[in-house]
Parts: sequence; structure tokens; C-alpha cells
Amino acid sequence: MLLFVAVVLVALFGVSATAYKRKQDYAYVTVYTHGTPQAADELLAIRVTLRTLVVTRTEYEIIVLVSPSTPDSIRSLLSDEGYKVIEIGSNLPSPINSAELFVPYVP
Repeated sequence: MLLFVAVVLVALFGVSATAYKRKQDYAYVTVYTHGTPQAADELLAIRVTLRTLVVTRTEYEIIVLVSPSTPDSIRSLLSDEGYKVIEIGSNLPSPINSAELFVPYVP
């Protein structure tokens, strides 16, 4: 009888015992590179976006990849807000510094 109920639940709702374990397979990840002219704006945008995820009670981990040049104060700020901060191996060039990739909006 119990097996029948479990099969019916899976068939009706797509629920399985392993579905709840799969939450650990996913995370929200963003990258912060320090040292660009827009670094302060980027940091603000990242913090607003990630805060929205927290407010909506996401069940997934939130990770911020930071460049080695990111100051400890910014790392601490992000960490204190509850995000996992991971340093990437080397400083990656920011696409924002590339003229052909970034055209500023001028009204």
C-alpha cells in the first residue's frame, strides 16, 4: 500500500525522495572583479541582486567569485551578508575594459 502511494505521488507531482537532495547540486553564482572604473556600481548591482534572492528565501547557495585584487573589506562585506566568497585563481580581464564590448549609454 505504501509503495502504491509513493508511486502515485511521483506520477502526480513528479516528486521523488532524491529530488530534495538535488538542491545541493545548484547555486546562484556571480563574479566580481575589482579594479574597473565601474567597480562600485558592479558591487552595488551584485548586492541588490543577491539580496533579492535572500528575501525570496531561495533554497540554493549563493556564491560570489572574486578576483585576487578584491580588498578584504569587500570580501568581508559579502561574507557578512551571508554569501560564500571564493577567490578565483588569477585576475581575469574585465570585458568592461574592452572598448568593442562596452559602449556606455549616453542619453
